[in-house]
Amino acid sequence: MTLVFLGNTEDPAPVIAAMKRVPLPRTELRFDRLTFFGDVLAALFKENRTLEQYVQALRKALDDAETGYDRKAFRPHITLCRKTAFPSAERNLFPVARPLFHIRLRVKEVCLMASDLSGGTPRYTVIYSKNCGA
Repeated sequence: MTLVFLGNTEDPAPVIAAMKRVPLPRTELRFDRLTFFGDVLAALFKENRTLEQYVQALRKALDDAETGYDRKAFRPHITLCRKTAFPSAERNLFPVARPLFHIRLRVKEVCLMASDLSGGTPRYTVIYSKNCGA
């Protein structure tokens, strides 16, 4: 799940410093529903005030560090698949995805990721990670 999209960042040090300043709280996430963002099928999470407050605090720390980021509204979700073309997919996929909605996901860590989109297949590398309570 992307909490804050940074785009191209030359120096990760200010981002890491901001992440270190904001404690990651313990919380659980639960799925709410399936949706599409264009041709991307995603599972949205139920509202989670603890996670939303963490993202607000992290954005404030990034602002204090004068680090740029995408300021679009935070919409907690995970991407299930890209380049989809299912007719009436939300209705047709719900029975298949029903087990997702009973899962509780415990938040254990937050990571700063680098993405490499060259070569056709995205590759993600952890630059920094922080556990709950750290």
